[in-house]
Amino acid sequence: IILFCRHGYSSSLAAWNLRQMGLHRATDIVGGFDAWEAAGLPVHHGPVDVRP
Repeated sequence: IILFCRHGYSSSLAAWNLRQMGLHRATDIVGGFDAWEAAGLPVHHGPVDVRP
């Protein structure tokens, strides 16, 4: 499970809790969505069609 939030703090706490519950591979994106966007990684704004 990969978690993320805006800044990375909440997702790191959630990942830690999931690991404590036995989901040992749970992790988060360090720095959150802000860091992802600042690194120039792909970001889509607007609606997305998720139908199969």
